[in-house]
Amino acid sequence: MSSSPLVSIVIPSYACANSIPAVLEGLKRQTYSPLEILVVNDCSPDHLEEVLAPFRDQIRYLKNPHNLGLSKTYNQGLRAAQGEYVLTLHSDCVLEPDYIARLVAHLTADPKLGAATGRCRYVNFDELGFNEQLFTLLNRLYVDWRESDTVEEVPFIEGKADLFRRETLERYGYFNETLRLTSEDQDLSAKMRRDGLRLIQDNACVFTVHYNQTQDSLIKVLRKQRSYAAGQAYVLLTYGSHAVKTSTAARNHRAMHRFLQLLTAGVLTGSLVLGLFQTAFLWVAFAVLVMRGAEYFLYNRPLPLGKRMLASAIGLAADFFYTTGLIEGTIKTLFKKKV
Repeated sequence: MSSSPLVSIVIPSYACANSIPAVLEGLKRQTYSPLEILVVNDCSPDHLEEVLAPFRDQIRYLKNPHNLGLSKTYNQGLRAAQGEYVLTLHSDCVLEPDYIARLVAHLTADPKLGAATGRCRYVNFDELGFNEQLFTLLNRLYVDWRESDTVEEVPFIEGKADLFRRETLERYGYFNETLRLTSEDQDLSAKMRRDGLRLIQDNACVFTVHYNQTQDSLIKVLRKQRSYAAGQAYVLLTYGSHAVKTSTAARNHRAMHRFLQLLTAGVLTGSLVLGLFQTAFLWVAFAVLVMRGAEYFLYNRPLPLGKRMLASAIGLAADFFYTTGLIEGTIKTLFKKKV
């Protein structure tokens, strides 16, 4: 019988019938034991229960009475978890065999760690559908950073495959349920950093993302831009400096992209409005379109020419979706509304 502490793995599940079997197979290959696996079905519209059937004797299965969103679904599983440690795991993330063992070692060794995570790797870009490719590019996930085995402190964990002490989650009341679909990870990270806890990323711990059906249409991809921004506005306004520090090259790159999204939408909108009174401002709008479009075109180089041009045009639309989401999140936060 293992003397190691129990690790509970909570997997919120929605529209993931095509990805979750690989996730569960990856957990079977973990070198660490004992494990408790909780799958929480957030009223998934697909054949999730059918694909879970072969795993039912290996998991604890919970089902929400109706669709609750990511934060509440995570919390359903976290409250039911029995482990000393808890791994929050997205239903499209496949862990390398030593993933849990390495993260447990970090938290065991350092009581000042609030959470530990690994390095995210995406499936072969060329094998993705266009909408999944677009999602990857718009969120600056397709960045060819060098392989690394370093352990570095990070400003926030990204909610995909993160290990916590259960007592830490209990202390903070689990994930913030006013953030229904996004930024619950950044909210919790800001709380921990505010209280002096550190967050680390072990780059030798790797998990691979296999996209599920939440990125399978253009409107879903664009709506996620808006929801990301709304959640980030809440976190920035609520926690200030504890929410803005960045560290890794990939995260710095993504932060700059978000800034350019806001700058583009703001300058373009202002120039078009002023252009109604002074036509010279229309040239400013044109210049902004050309420069931002060129930046997208260069970044979208993994795509063939036709898709590359289309993705660049959609990128400009995404800048406006992100900006309107940030405005929406700011207003809702200031007026104490759910984001």
